[in-house]
Amino acid sequence: MEKTRRRPADSRGGRKEGTYSLNECGVSPLMSLFETGLRIIGSILLTSADAFFVVTEFALTRLPQLDPADDPLRIERAREITDQLEIYLTGCQLGVTTSSILLGVVAEPAFTELLRPLFALFGTSEVVGHGISVVVGIVLINLIHKIWGKQMPTYLGVERPRQVAQRTAWALHAWTTVAYPFMMVRDGLTKATLRLFGVEVQRSWTDEETADAEEPVGVSAVRREIGEVLSRANLSQERRAEILRAVDIEQMPVRSIMVPRSEVVALRTDDALDDTLNRMRAQPFNRYPLLQTDWKNVHGTLYITTVFQALPELRKGVLRLTDIAEPVVWVGPELPISDLIDRLQEKQQEIAFTRTEGHVRGLVTSTDAFEAIAGELEDPDDVGRTNGTGSVTTAPRSESNPAAN
Repeated sequence: MEKTRRRPADSRGGRKEGTYSLNECGVSPLMSLFETGLRIIGSILLTSADAFFVVTEFALTRLPQLDPADDPLRIERAREITDQLEIYLTGCQLGVTTSSILLGVVAEPAFTELLRPLFALFGTSEVVGHGISVVVGIVLINLIHKIWGKQMPTYLGVERPRQVAQRTAWALHAWTTVAYPFMMVRDGLTKATLRLFGVEVQRSWTDEETADAEEPVGVSAVRREIGEVLSRANLSQERRAEILRAVDIEQMPVRSIMVPRSEVVALRTDDALDDTLNRMRAQPFNRYPLLQTDWKNVHGTLYITTVFQALPELRKGVLRLTDIAEPVVWVGPELPISDLIDRLQEKQQEIAFTRTEGHVRGLVTSTDAFEAIAGELEDPDDVGRTNGTGSVTTAPRSESNPAAN
């Protein structure tokens, strides 16, 4: 008959039946501590790897939106990567997934082992203490992973895209080269799975590598090629910059040139005509937004030439400002400037309002769009005024009120 093994009694009146120390179980405390230390070091390295792929992914996504003329030295590799962005972003995603999975495998036993003695101090049983240690360990690992492996590198990649891309491009290129066979296998399995459901993928991100020379290239590549041609042309630096900016507006959002609503001089339909005219004299601009009551109800745009042409009818009450206002043109703040120009030409208007989620954010004019290419223009409508001390000041410029554009 099998006998029950008992632990020797201690000075406090005995030990529980069936419980053993590490030494009694044949496990070396030194070896356990050594393994835990290795797992902690591995967790730090895996979190760093995850942060590397996350910060690189966001930096490369942001980089095409920035002017290459302001790039630092030795960033050519990063610009080349943006021309095949799908492939390299897939490499980043593979790295993020791999490091995240390995982090859970490596870190959880180490955190559980470190936390178990803490809960043992409260007199919990081994099973309960182990369960609590696992839960708390997972929470701590997730917190560390989200802060230092995800959120912090995300902010860094968005705020410092050039510096990040400059330092990580070569490492990402090496990783993607090594991982490319795995990416091909994964792509093949994905398409095979979709075919089981009757979905045939006509194009994959891998097509970018084998595309012939007649396939469309990225805006960054076009800009570089134009820049190289212009550098050999007999053109001034200012002319070359204007040509390159004409390419850039394809990717520049309207919000980059939009004037905030708080800086706009607007007119209201419920104001008396004389009050409206006095305000136009005090703040003379070419065009004004016309509001019914507030910015929640934008009626249209008033052009100053139209107002003065219709002034006799307005004074007689035959016409109202709402009768001569041009219709509103709405655009989203993320719309490219090139599309804004097309929209204004289509509507035959010179001003557009931006809004998100039903709220007006500001406005942008055709002059703003033109200045995105040609640079800042001197406003011929600026009027010299005497401020009473003998010096001359000017009326508000277009920077302070877009209606002046």
